[in-house]
Amino acid sequence: MRHAQLREILEGHGNDYEDVLSRRTDLVQQVIGQAFPLEPKEAIVILCGLSHAELAKDGTPDSMQKVVYDSEKLRQIGKGVYTVTKDTLLVFGDHQYLSTPTPELEYIITQIRDDRSIIPQYMKNCLLYESVIPFTGSMRAGSLEPEKAKERKAKIQDVSAIGSFFTMIGILTIKFGKEKVVEELLVPKVFNGKSGIIEIITERIGNRRQ
Repeated sequence: MRHAQLREILEGHGNDYEDVLSRRTDLVQQVIGQAFPLEPKEAIVILCGLSHAELAKDGTPDSMQKVVYDSEKLRQIGKGVYTVTKDTLLVFGDHQYLSTPTPELEYIITQIRDDRSIIPQYMKNCLLYESVIPFTGSMRAGSLEPEKAKERKAKIQDVSAIGSFFTMIGILTIKFGKEKVVEELLVPKVFNGKSGIIEIITERIGNRRQ
């Protein structure tokens, strides 16, 4: 992604766009922790999760040629690692669900699978949601009524947040390895951390029972 493209994305912030971007990339680093140091460009690619970008990774000792990953590939990698971890923790790892009445069990499984709702909520909880830069190509929808425009903007931000989340996991996986990402970020922070995904799901189940 070129510097000029970032200027266009953040044009609403005027001449302060570089400061705005710096604050947002700093927040990404705070969320993932110092165990996963990122280059500025990597944090920017995370923030622009649905925009086209490429990252080059150094090759192996057997091949000095750099490996290039585009945003779509990064999202695929991130989603794969996240989904396997989620299924291991929440579907196959917790047998208490087996004794749950069928209607409630169906609701629990639905919540576990509901990435379109759970991930945006997680991104809000860790304060990354508003820092995500929505894909500008999705914003051009012509004139809409204020309420519909508000709904559309929220949907675009949700989708962009999901893209950024999976991009983040993808970048960390290719840079630090799947095992480290799962053991030091996904399990302790994303799933089991305060305001993490398990807490979100548990709260929703509790609200349903009331």
